[in-house]
Amino acid sequence: MFKLISISLLAMTAGAQLTTSIWWPGNIDFYIGYVASVVGKEGDKTTLLLSFDKETNITNLPMPQTAASNYTVAPFSLGMYEVTSIKDVGEQTFRSDCTTRQGAGGDVCTYSTNGRAYWSEFCVDHTETVDLLIKTYRYTMSDSTAPPSVETVIASYNPLTNTYPAWCKSSGYNIPESEATTVVTWPARSAQQHRVVITAGAEKLTATAGATPTSTGPAATGTGKAGDNKGDATRQVAPALVGLGAAVAAFIL
Repeated sequence: MFKLISISLLAMTAGAQLTTSIWWPGNIDFYIGYVASVVGKEGDKTTLLLSFDKETNITNLPMPQTAASNYTVAPFSLGMYEVTSIKDVGEQTFRSDCTTRQGAGGDVCTYSTNGRAYWSEFCVDHTETVDLLIKTYRYTMSDSTAPPSVETVIASYNPLTNTYPAWCKSSGYNIPESEATTVVTWPARSAQQHRVVITAGAEKLTATAGATPTSTGPAATGTGKAGDNKGDATRQVAPALVGLGAAVAAFIL
């Protein structure tokens, strides 16, 4: 497993594209790649706006998505935030914050989903009260010693009913964090690098004057076969980001 990238760009010519990789936990057996624009950089944290590239089959994803998402990248952490609008329902937010122990295992991610669309899954389809169900049974019984008679039995019971959680009425279309948040600890070697091509905003990264282009590792191709046939340009040695093990290549257009 690699440390997360801390993006610091060497001097680049106008119109250049930078290819690097971003770390994400989870065992994925298909290709995922991104195109990105740099939103900003503060200290060792870089904010990127990522969208899936054309080679990523979004139908493979657990939750197919097409909207761009904000990622905040730092040497030992990676955060993601996105907002999805669902017609006639409202917005749903998803936040993920991960920290890495660089291959030692115990990488931790906190996932949180919220918003009116997610709230409605819990609250709209539930009933507000528990109904007492009463049924009446009538049957005729007889035996060899008595004339036929009709008996009536009235039975009452509570059916299995989904009731409102208390916060459905008081949370203002938001689920309490304790209900909306999941914390996952990933085992060692469960993280993967995914290809990221920065196409805009590279000028927002801090330039380092006088540095010598070097390679920090194998060329980044993402996961799966789709990233392997990008042409010779992907295998060029390029000015390295402060990648802490992340693979880097640069394309000069």
